[in-house]
Amino acid sequence: MHARQLSAWERAGLITSSEDYSFEALSQLRKLRDLQATTRQLLANWMRRRLGRPARHDPNSWHPRDHAVARWYSVLMVVGYGAATAVLLAGVLPVLARLFGTALARITGDGAPGGTGLLDSIAFLVLAIGELAVAGLMFVRERRQAHLRARLAADQSTP
Repeated sequence: MHARQLSAWERAGLITSSEDYSFEALSQLRKLRDLQATTRQLLANWMRRRLGRPARHDPNSWHPRDHAVARWYSVLMVVGYGAATAVLLAGVLPVLARLFGTALARITGDGAPGGTGLLDSIAFLVLAIGELAVAGLMFVRERRQAHLRARLAADQSTP
């Protein structure tokens, strides 16, 4: 993004003068409608073509600017998801395994003895597993609601 472009938008009154601009505000100025959805659909169509299947999403329904930007943004999206997955596998999962292993060792008696260590380990496991369980339940509930809404919409559209 060039400074000349930002100053032109400021003079035109499209944006207020500021030191920092959010990506959301700048993307709206560039007439992007839903870059994430367009990019995901573009990647899904690409993958389906590679597998010899027909495209699931109609490119004619995409905004032309989103479609043009999604071509190069798709590379960034794939690299970003790949980097996040690598960090999860190489950094987060080993740390979690060690934390849970230490807590379980204290509970089973293989770790350091002591009442506070046992209570601390039990509290840690209850909170950690409880948080994951709540997140999983929320995910399942939202998926069911989305499925029901889609079914209701389909039922209402048929005569």
